[in-house]
Amino acid sequence: MTCSDCKAASETSGLWPQHNPACIFCGARLIQRLGKLRTPSSEQITARRKAVLAEWMAHGHSETQLRALVKGPLAVAEGKRK
Repeated sequence: MTCSDCKAASETSGLWPQHNPACIFCGARLIQRLGKLRTPSSEQITARRKAVLAEWMAHGHSETQLRALVKGPLAVAEGKRK
């Protein structure tokens, strides 16, 4: 099941800025978006992505599932299929 934030993201081509920690697709979408940021300090981006992963895991999501979603196509597209 997708959440209301996933629905809004799918309607805005993945640009919806809100992410629900109860939704695994939102976590994957946020980590994907952070990975696409262009910044001189990739170390900061890596640290932020790890922090998001830890936060979503604290909400009971599987690290393995999150990592698989992040490596796949845009998480919002995956969420639409459920």
